[in-house]
Amino acid sequence: MKKTVLNYVVIAAIAITVVFIVSSCEQIKDVLYERYTVTFDLNYEGNPAATTVKVEEGKTVSEPSKPTRTGWDFAGWFKEASGRTAWNFNAEVVNSDILITNHWS
Repeated sequence: MKKTVLNYVVIAAIAITVVFIVSSCEQIKDVLYERYTVTFDLNYEGNPAATTVKVEEGKTVSEPSKPTRTGWDFAGWFKEASGRTAWNFNAEVVNSDILITNHWS
């Protein structure tokens, strides 16, 4: 009886350890939860490095804070570098790695 209880305790400890390791590994999370990288490009020469966030497939991405640039006005976040189609943060979902580009006016 004691041996059986000990076996269950060991198995439970191993299971908890495995769950902890898996849940703490970002690469494994990307595969298990189908997470994609959303990159926010500030779109000017000499800009700071692009910001990236991970988003689960089928979820919306949160809009980052408005960037600032001396002598320019923030014009919004767009789906393409040409700035034709604005990204709708309330409705559009992420289903692949994407680049969202900022535009200035």
